Amino acid sequence: MKKRCSTCKQIKSTSEFFVNNNHRDGLCYYCKACKRKFLDNLPPWNKTYLSISNRCSFYGSTYYKKGIKNLITREELKSLWFRDKAYLMEKPSIDRIDSNKHYTLENCRYIEYAENIKLGGKVVRSPCGVDNGKDSERRRLYLQSPKYKARRAMERKQRLATMYY
Repeated sequence: MKKRCSTCKQIKSTSEFFVNNNHRDGLCYYCKACKRKFLDNLPPWNKTYLSISNRCSFYGSTYYKKGIKNLITREELKSLWFRDKAYLMEKPSIDRIDSNKHYTLENCRYIEYAENIKLGGKVVRSPCGVDNGKDSERRRLYLQSPKYKARRAMERKQRLATMYY
């Protein structure tokens, strides 16, 4: 099948369009190439905003199911970008300090992607309470501790066990 891109006006194969079940034909209005070109020209905080919005509004996502909402604006993300000096990071990633709360200015920060993956959506508590990013050395040591790794391994086993039964 063929479809016309609303941006570049070219007629292309339907395989060159992203799937979007909200549209009548089940495909996006613009082709993948135009979408990439659009995203490449966006400031990084706007890309973050679009990602957050998609995460929180897509019916199948865990964020939507948990009721996590996007309460942060593009302007607030821009201020976070410069406050946290994300432009100096190798691969900046948005992080919710408390993963049970919504995306708000007070609950978000930019950190390295690798560190965000290590956190794994868990609220890591230091002996002084919730770590607010100022105590990153203590957090790093805690994440490397055998106690933390054993707990994560046990949670992973329990998750896998419930998936197949």
